[in-house]
Amino acid sequence: MRDSQIVKDYSEYSGLSIDEIISKTDDAVAINRDSYNSYGSSYDFYEKSKTYVFDLLRANHNEAALVDKINLFSPSFMFDICSRREGSFLEFGGGLGVFCEAVKRRTSLDVTYCDIKTHVSDFTLWRYEKHNVPVNTLIIPQEDFTLEKKYDIIFTDAVIEHMEPEQQKKTIKKLGSSLNKFGLLTLLIDLEGNTPDMPMHYNVDIVELHNILASEKLSCIYGRNTFSSRWVKI
Repeated sequence: MRDSQIVKDYSEYSGLSIDEIISKTDDAVAINRDSYNSYGSSYDFYEKSKTYVFDLLRANHNEAALVDKINLFSPSFMFDICSRREGSFLEFGGGLGVFCEAVKRRTSLDVTYCDIKTHVSDFTLWRYEKHNVPVNTLIIPQEDFTLEKKYDIIFTDAVIEHMEPEQQKKTIKKLGSSLNKFGLLTLLIDLEGNTPDMPMHYNVDIVELHNILASEKLSCIYGRNTFSSRWVKI
């Protein structure tokens, strides 16, 4: 982690030393639990907290490891997108932006990073500008959003479980409707639900969410009613 470029970038951006960042990532679960409880709502936590970044740095400071995780959880996904010579890609809830960079580096796709305005997304946009990363950026509101265009591939990882159940359903429907015909939607959703250490997570009715996608004329090609699924717009 000490040699990670994104950790070095966050040190420059935040003014924290590498050792301080590593210490906070080691304690990220407890730090974010306490931070969330101090705000009392997901809306305020994500809008105002400067601690959630440590959870993301802990999990996503290494591009190769992140790609390996995606390949493990959603087999053939990277192969599928890397084999496409053209098209558009959106990561919904892009966090630190590491996966968008990985896709841009490995493909000729038009890549868009999408997230709400937070300390994390502010840092990501700063880092993209610093390194001249050729990724489009789209900052959307938390509670209601519109995707102005449709995409050939939409990907989201560990985002839906951070939303209240009604927002989960609205978001899943919007993502399905924002795909071009024969477009690919890949979902990774943590189904552990709300726990004392993860009070910012909500329970997810994955069967209901997948039924919504099916009603939106998407066909599941992998993982129906599981945490990792892939869908095609028909």
